[in-house]
Amino acid sequence: MTTELMSLFQASPERIKPMLEVRRDYLDDVYYGIIDKYGDIETYLCQACKVQQDSLLNLKHLLLE
Repeated sequence: MTTELMSLFQASPERIKPMLEVRRDYLDDVYYGIIDKYGDIETYLCQACKVQQDSLLNLKHLLLE
């Protein structure tokens, strides 16, 4: 086991909790950072995450049916 993992298991729940919870301000910061840099989520997924355009179209089709 790596030192980082061993350190994580020795951390108190109070120290670990902020890393595991979802906070609106964190999500907003990430969202607006993506929009500022890429303009929209689809462009981010294609450019930064290397998701193929046809895969996005298939996902849209499945989600919007």
